[in-house]
Amino acid sequence: MLGKTYGAAIGLALLVALWPGAALAKVGNVEASLVASGDAVVPGIPLDVGIRLRMKRGWHVYWKNPGDSGLPPTVLWTLPEGFRPGPVEWPAPTRFLDEGLVTYGYHDEVVLPVRIQTPGSLPGDSVTIAARVDWLECKDICVPGSATLQLRLPVRAERRLYRASTRTLEQARAQLPESTGWFLQAETGPRAISLSFIPARHLKPRGAYFYADEPLLVDYAAPQGFERSGQFWRVTMKPAPNADRNLDRLSGVLVIDGNGGSHSVHVDVPLRTADPEPAPPQPLMPPRTPSAAAYVAILAGLAIVLALSVRIFRRRTHHN
Repeated sequence: MLGKTYGAAIGLALLVALWPGAALAKVGNVEASLVASGDAVVPGIPLDVGIRLRMKRGWHVYWKNPGDSGLPPTVLWTLPEGFRPGPVEWPAPTRFLDEGLVTYGYHDEVVLPVRIQTPGSLPGDSVTIAARVDWLECKDICVPGSATLQLRLPVRAERRLYRASTRTLEQARAQLPESTGWFLQAETGPRAISLSFIPARHLKPRGAYFYADEPLLVDYAAPQGFERSGQFWRVTMKPAPNADRNLDRLSGVLVIDGNGGSHSVHVDVPLRTADPEPAPPQPLMPPRTPSAAAYVAILAGLAIVLALSVRIFRRRTHHN
């Protein structure tokens, strides 16, 4: 979190900003890499790439809206003439609770896909794709990280796919929120912001959480409500104390817990002014991956159990 102490990290940030260009860089507690789906650039054919961030256990980076605190990863491209990068595509995030703040982000690993449009003709026999990636990594403290990543790819008339990289990008795209097959509507008032939906594919929702991608909209620390109302399910959010009352659309990601696991849905719908009633509240936070301290405690507990088991075995062996 930005509120945490990271004074010493500023010097580290200045050092990692000078990191030389490479397809992979290990910076602090994050390994950053640039992956492409193929082994060449084909003129006129889009090139799928991904920014992959692997975090050490217990560390996390942030979503495009970090919530109560934090900074999202940013990407600054350096591309050959005629190349046009698309927007960064964001998988559904996870919630983190720390010191009373609720933030949105990713732990363990995240791949942010980007589709790059290429021109119809290219001079030369190779091109270099480069990206300067900046992020904020947090655990007990927050550390700014930065790396310049680059790939040099040959120009060919056809492309062979990298199996590992293609699978990585396919899995990343499979984790992106769905954008079709759902009926959504939203309204806002002084007591609640309400998002109603009809689930697709016979999904039976058990709970839902809405990640707003606009700041100054919802109170992140307040539990969200959830209920069924006829053919609709409804999730409600408490408006932020300083909420922007002029928004005419609700955008973000709706994550639904139902049969078959979690389903994420892209939301971008008109926001109608009304006075929706808050739905019954849900638990604030989902189960989280154990922290490093938790793993130490688990291992210590297993060691104690093992020691006791050895003692019991020795006693039984002695008596026999």
